[in-house]
Amino acid sequence: MELTLEAYRNIVNYLGNRADIATLCRVSKGFQSACERALYNTLHLRDAHVAISLCNTLAGQQRLAVLVDALTIHLSDDESDSDSSDGERESAYSVEPTPLPDAYWPAIAGALQKTTRLRYLNIYIDTLTNKAVAWVLNG
Repeated sequence: MELTLEAYRNIVNYLGNRADIATLCRVSKGFQSACERALYNTLHLRDAHVAISLCNTLAGQQRLAVLVDALTIHLSDDESDSDSSDGERESAYSVEPTPLPDAYWPAIAGALQKTTRLRYLNIYIDTLTNKAVAWVLNG
């Protein structure tokens, strides 16, 4: 028995977390469509390895990439938390930061090329990493 698209969306909206939505996504094609829309609509990327994997998925699957409406990329050093004192912050910056994997920015660029319906893009770089990455916005 098939439900209406509105019924699928209402059911998905009642779920509490992304893990439950991902599980429901595998139930049927009807739920897959509604769940993928919920899962990929707004993305927050913090972990570099997760970001690479997700961006490669978006670059390789156009049907998922067009679902992305908002994308936030946030890079920060764990040592530079806002609640640390100035002395602690100075010593944290004297330590060499952990470099990003070489595939990080190319994966971001590939995903940005495919997310043709993207309306909101936020990129926060709060690390000592090279900030000359504007080339990822070249289409």
